[in-house]
Amino acid sequence: MPTIELSEWQHATPASNAELRNLDLGLGPPERAMLARLDQQSMVTVQELRDGVAVKTTSYAGSVRAGPLTVRITPKLTGRPFSALLGYAVGLPVSLLAKHEVALTTSAFQDLIVSSLASETSRLLVGGIYRTYLTRQNLLPSPRGRILFSRLAREPVTTATLPCRFDERHENVLPNQVLLAGLDLAAQVAISGEIRALAQRLRSILADRVEMVPLNEDTFQALRRSESRLISAYEPAFALIRLLASGSGIGLGDGAARAQLPGFLIDMNRLFQEALERFLREWLEDVNVLPQYRLQHMFRYDPNFNPRLQRSPIPRPDFVLRRRGRVVAIADAKYRDLWRHSLPASMLYQLSVYALSHADCRTAVILYATSSTAAREARISISDPISGGARAKIALRPVCLPFLADLIRRKRNAADDRHRHEYAALLAHGTQPKVP
Repeated sequence: MPTIELSEWQHATPASNAELRNLDLGLGPPERAMLARLDQQSMVTVQELRDGVAVKTTSYAGSVRAGPLTVRITPKLTGRPFSALLGYAVGLPVSLLAKHEVALTTSAFQDLIVSSLASETSRLLVGGIYRTYLTRQNLLPSPRGRILFSRLAREPVTTATLPCRFDERHENVLPNQVLLAGLDLAAQVAISGEIRALAQRLRSILADRVEMVPLNEDTFQALRRSESRLISAYEPAFALIRLLASGSGIGLGDGAARAQLPGFLIDMNRLFQEALERFLREWLEDVNVLPQYRLQHMFRYDPNFNPRLQRSPIPRPDFVLRRRGRVVAIADAKYRDLWRHSLPASMLYQLSVYALSHADCRTAVILYATSSTAAREARISISDPISGGARAKIALRPVCLPFLADLIRRKRNAADDRHRHEYAALLAHGTQPKVP
């Protein structure tokens, strides 16, 4: 069975890879339908050709199977730096990042997430899982709560019990049900026998007291509606469970098709964006970070020429930075190494719209992920095609992932805090940091 290893944003063809030449996948309709969904959602493209198979990767990393072919997609970072960025992206306290470090291999990409979820679950169990009071009615030999005299008047007493209404603390609540379902999924997708056994052991501890719920979008929406400070300790675990669910294919289809992804893929662009958002929020001084900010009223249908009554499109950059009510930066996070690869036209046009959208800020920024320490900022001017005058600028600003991972793993002290503030200022404003 052939196996090929690719990096993100790579294209392999029969001409460039001997393993793909004259390869017949022999796929049936269900497998072809799943690969079509993967292609439609820009996760990975596996295309059957006359002389073999072509594979094109995007920002998703992990592994996927197509008939006899296994495709492994490696991220820019591996090992401990990746573990640190993953933990930081899902909201683990910085003090706990070192405790969640495990080795990362392309064949067991999901084991890192399962190991982190197991660590988080153990921490919750040691501290005491969430409980809430539920009102119950029952016949009790010893009165408890409120005696239901109205029921006594209606029904004759035939046993030495009294009808009572009382409150009882229960663990069988939605946060714990989602945690149990996440551990169940973790045990299914883990590759390492040791990590799988750990997930199964934790699952059995909860299963005695908690019922299972399906991991679908309805459950996650109900979970978001129930968020409160009482379950804030669960947030890192929930983020890891969402990663496991999406990486296993939940959300790719309806019904039984949801969990049929032949492999495990996670969106590195999403992880990169969430880690970057947290870093900017924590270390930018005197600046509000607004994610997914809606640029209202930029595009508007002419009411006299909108026959289908379409809604006006609303651009949403990943980050808008505001200081004292004024926009100081508009930025998009892109998990594509623009130091090694060319700038796609779609990104250029998207950022051009952002740069021209606001009078206070005429520069839009692409914060792109790279592993190269030599990467430097590049800028593109947007000029008036008639007069040639400058209208706006686009900055291609590198985010050095090894350096960022090192910064977030350092302990809290005055010197390292200063370096974090300086790097956040560099990413937001382009000011040069004093790198230690």
